[in-house]
Formats: sequence, C-alpha cells, structure tokens
Amino acid sequence: CTWCFASSSPFAVEYLNFDRLKVTIEQAARIGTKLFILTGGEPLMYRDIKLKKGYFDVVDYIFSSYRNLGMEARVLTFDDVALITPETAEKLAQRNIGLCAKGDTLDGELQDFKLQTRGAFQQMMKGYQNLWKVGYGRKGGPPIVVNSVLDHTTFEGMIDLHFWIKEHGMEHSI
Repeated sequence: CTWCFASSSPFAVEYLNFDRLKVTIEQAARIGTKLFILTGGEPLMYRDIKLKKGYFDVVDYIFSSYRNLGMEARVLTFDDVALITPETAEKLAQRNIGLCAKGDTLDGELQDFKLQTRGAFQQMMKGYQNLWKVGYGRKGGPPIVVNSVLDHTTFEGMIDLHFWIKEHGMEHSI
C-alpha cells in the first residue's frame, strides 16, 4: 500500500518498486520461505507506476518463481474487502489466495465510522458476496478468515458477527 510504504523509508519513495519485490521473492525462495503474507493498508492498491505492475503481478511472480524452482508457495493477503469486485474475486480464487478479511461489526454505521468512510460497510458486503460466488467460504474453496477488532464499540455485536461469519463458512479471528 502506497500510504504505509511511503513514509517507512529514509529514502521516502512513494511505492515499493516491483524490481525490489522480485529480488525479495527470489531471496525468499532461496532460503525456503513457503508462505507470503501480503499486507498494507490495502494490498490490492499496490502499483508500480513506472513498470505498470500491480498486486496480481506480485502474486504471479511469487507463484512462477517457485514453480520454476520446483517448489510451491502459498499467499495470504490481509484485505478490507471493499475493493473486491467480481473480477478481483475470480482472480483471487483462481490463484487460491488465502484471505484475512476485515469485519468488525454488522452495524453498517459503526463499520463506516471505524473505517472513516461513508458506504464502506456496503462495499465490504458486496466484496464478501463476490468472494462467496467464487468459492470462498465453501468446503474445499480458498481459505478466508474474518479479522475483527474487539473493543468497547463492537463488544455488543460480536456474537452476532461471529455467527454470521460461521454461517458463511468462514473462520473468525478476534
């Protein structure tokens, strides 16, 4: 995510260069890393503007690099779900990418407040529906865990949220 990386370096670049990611992935393969956890902010927003590369280019490079070495890698992505269109959901499922998705409450107004974005809850629900359509939450489908932050604002509704998550075949991390 541009926002996290931008201020994390004394070089203050605006994004993590795709070529740097390639080198890191190759090094990880050499030392036997098997799991890549892609986080952000929002990993789906990743762009190398100069090379015109994005999130799926990174994931595809991980898989192809490992395949070329006769190895297998897994990818888990932390995501807020709001950007998951039907096309994005299909791409995630085709690659069997595990998701750790955002979900603090079933109260739309409260979720919008927590994310400081009006309409965020509705976008998240659309994202979840797109994921379910391609097999997330189904036995044998790509893995998905909903990550919830328990605090004084979400305590009351956590049981209902937990049952909603389980009813949709997902795991729950609190």
